[in-house]
Amino acid sequence: MRPRTEIIEMGLHSRWKFFMRVGQTLSLYGILRTLPLALAEIYFEIILQSKTGRIVRLDELNVDGSVSDHGHMYVPCPYYFIYQAFKKISVYIQGATFIDYGCGLGRVLFIATRYPFRRIIGIEASPNLSQEAVDNLTEFYARKSLKTPEWEIVQHDATTYAVPEDATVFFFNDPFDETVMNPVISRICNSQDKAPRDIFAVYVNPGHPDIFIDHGFIKMETTVNKHNKGFIIYRR
Repeated sequence: MRPRTEIIEMGLHSRWKFFMRVGQTLSLYGILRTLPLALAEIYFEIILQSKTGRIVRLDELNVDGSVSDHGHMYVPCPYYFIYQAFKKISVYIQGATFIDYGCGLGRVLFIATRYPFRRIIGIEASPNLSQEAVDNLTEFYARKSLKTPEWEIVQHDATTYAVPEDATVFFFNDPFDETVMNPVISRICNSQDKAPRDIFAVYVNPGHPDIFIDHGFIKMETTVNKHNKGFIIYRR
């Protein structure tokens, strides 16, 4: 049994970390945005029970190559941003195929099940995260007795993934730096050239907000603040 003083110290440390995180969130997102962000986290975790809320460091992902050198750690995308982004493009997603690059534990796909996509796909290079995403979605579909949309988690390097020619909505929660983002976007554009169609990209907390513009996309909507927190919707 741990000494009482050690338990007290652990409790104080935990509270200190909590208040530090609250302070960081307020400084990055502002008071007016922090409240809906927090409420959305509480609401969707209650109804989805997604088990996707933890942060996973890059050295825990068990990946190598371009992802290891140019990928980012897994930070769950705020539910509020996912919901708001889908709401903005809802008229374009009926029967569409959706791809989440760097899907992590599958959080974005959980929200995607609430919309009329025909198929949802998560691309994840980490074998650890991709297996957890499979487990999470399998359990969720069974618990909710869901049959649609079709879903798939693909463990694959995003730079070499063959983009399906029916994919029209692409999601990025700032998963990579520009070294990986450029070839990924090029593959998406090549897919569009082979099978002409309108395509849309959602880029959350964008580390390189102009990178889609460089590939011929136009900016439809942005909620990004001065700290690059928010999302941008592009169309091509």
